[in-house]
Amino acid sequence: MDVRGTVFNYYTCGLWTVSNWWGTGPWINNQTKGTVARFYRQSGNELWRSTAYSSGTADWAPVYSLRPC
Repeated sequence: MDVRGTVFNYYTCGLWTVSNWWGTGPWINNQTKGTVARFYRQSGNELWRSTAYSSGTADWAPVYSLRPC
């Protein structure tokens, strides 16, 4: 994921809390086919999900945590 010019690569499972993300940027879910990455709001509700392999552009402002697998 590219957030404000900084690239973040997640290689391990788990819930990752993020902060100070805003703006839009590209993402690539290049995990094993069928692996689902989930992105969450501050409330903990799921914002959106991505099933591998997929890519796109996201608005990072509402993302407060993610689970890459």
